[in-house]
Amino acid sequence: MNWLKRNWKKILTGFVILIALLALYTFYPAHEDLSYFAERSNFYNVKILRDTYGVPHIYGHTDADAAYGLAYAHSEDDFLTIQQVLMAARGKLATVYGKDYSD
Repeated sequence: MNWLKRNWKKILTGFVILIALLALYTFYPAHEDLSYFAERSNFYNVKILRDTYGVPHIYGHTDADAAYGLAYAHSEDDFLTIQQVLMAARGKLATVYGKDYSD
């Protein structure tokens, strides 16, 4: 019991580190499998044509085709804004831009 009184801070620190590592492993996987999205892109029949000003004209057989083409053209044009809005929606903007961007 005397040993426990001397080392309780080390035991508590080790336990907190273990919990933090388990949380990181659970909530932040090393990579995400995006092959599902690559396979789904083959299902859409869309054509994106750009005019001389770079404005995309999107043609699809269905609404889903046109929506996929719109999202694809938007990501080609302004992917940085899409990333920033997604990070802000998830509450992760401060992890990239610093504490001034936190809630």
